[in-house]
Amino acid sequence: MEIDYDEKGKVMTACQTDFICKVTKRFGLENSNPIYTPMEKDLNLLPAENINVNLPFRQLVGCLLYISIITRPDVSFAVNYMSRFMNSFSDEHFNYLKRILVYLFYSKDLKLTYSFSKDNNILECFVDADWASDKLDRKSVSGSAVKLFGNVIFWSSKKQTSIALSSTESEYISLSTFVHDSLFWILEILKDFNVYVELPIVIFEDNIPVICLSEKPILSKRSKHIDVRFKFIKENVLNKKIKLVHKPSNLQLADGFTKALTKEKFLPFRNMLLVI
Repeated sequence: MEIDYDEKGKVMTACQTDFICKVTKRFGLENSNPIYTPMEKDLNLLPAENINVNLPFRQLVGCLLYISIITRPDVSFAVNYMSRFMNSFSDEHFNYLKRILVYLFYSKDLKLTYSFSKDNNILECFVDADWASDKLDRKSVSGSAVKLFGNVIFWSSKKQTSIALSSTESEYISLSTFVHDSLFWILEILKDFNVYVELPIVIFEDNIPVICLSEKPILSKRSKHIDVRFKFIKENVLNKKIKLVHKPSNLQLADGFTKALTKEKFLPFRNMLLVI
């Protein structure tokens, strides 16, 4: 990872340009045609019946995971999606995996940017879900991101472990998982740097029924199973530890961590991540 810091402009950037070039050369893709998104929209791959053991699929997944976790959140969903086929890949899967690397190669000079600003909120959280997006097992995908003083410090794209019965439930699962597994852990780390966030913490959510479920004291029979399972969220709202605020889907930062986007939507998503 290469880090640059402009002390005068108070801007820090992080990238993995050299590593991306080395991986691209290792897999012989440096002469590929340019690609401007890591994954095509609505891609629906099925597990391969027979694995081609001669393909370095797992090695490339490992390289891409390393890049996506450290400096390139814009490929997080695509890498997460392709990693589902670690034990069931074919030439077709490998070609789509290589597409991610080609995209990274032609955008290798982009940098994850951090800048100083007094105008941004200390902490902003974004949570989203794509309901039943996996056509094989109908499990949903959770996406989340956290901004500290306007800079992205945390991102996640993960397939849910259980099947949601509605889009609202999938969003509720995503929200509950983020608050329980990530948010309070992030707050504890910030305390080590003497950064204290005032409560309640704002979490941006694009699903209005989820906000209503979290605030209403009484729910209907249709949503009872959600209430029992994720009462944790309601308690945190009631105790004013978190506050859910509606954010339209086109402004929802976490949207790109739940699904593949078209070029027209992907580029604004990448800019919101400050991968520039």
